[in-house]
Amino acid sequence: MEMIDGIEEINLGYRLAKRYWNRGLASEAARAALEYVFDRREVASVVVVIDPEHTASLKVAEKLGFQNFHETDFHGRPVRLYRMTHGQWHESRQRTIRAASS
Repeated sequence: MEMIDGIEEINLGYRLAKRYWNRGLASEAARAALEYVFDRREVASVVVVIDPEHTASLKVAEKLGFQNFHETDFHGRPVRLYRMTHGQWHESRQRTIRAASS
C-alpha cells in the first residue's frame, strides 16, 4: 500500500531489463498480479503510475484494461495515474475470454 494523492492505494508496478522488452512478459506478470489481488484479496481498486512518455508501459496498462487516467505528480514527477476497480477487472477478463473464444 502506498499513499497516492492522499489515498492509500495498491500500486501495481512493472519493470523489465531492456533485453526482455516486447515479449509480453510485463503484461503476463501484471495480469497474474491483478488476478491474485482481485480474486484472492478483498481489494476495491488497483492503480498504476506511469510516466506519460513511456509508451510501452501505457500500452501494457491499456492492454490489461486500465482505461481512465488523470495526470498528477508522484514523487515530484508528472505521471498518469490509472485506476481499475474490482468490477472493471472482471469486465476486462470477460472481454478477453470472449475474444479468445471467437
